[in-house]
Amino acid sequence: MTTAALSATRGRTTPRGEAMLLSRRARARAHQHNQAAFADLARSATLLAAERSSGEEPE
Repeated sequence: MTTAALSATRGRTTPRGEAMLLSRRARARAHQHNQAAFADLARSATLLAAERSSGEEPE
């Protein structure tokens, strides 16, 4: 379900929103012992770091 949400919101949400969905998918994948969880967490961290460095304030 999270993968579908990511596909539907890609380009339409904030980096913080996408990072939140990626972290949820990473948690689900970790429960399944899927190594792709690490890639999701890395992408989530990258999005959050980019948002912080841009200086944008959350709404």
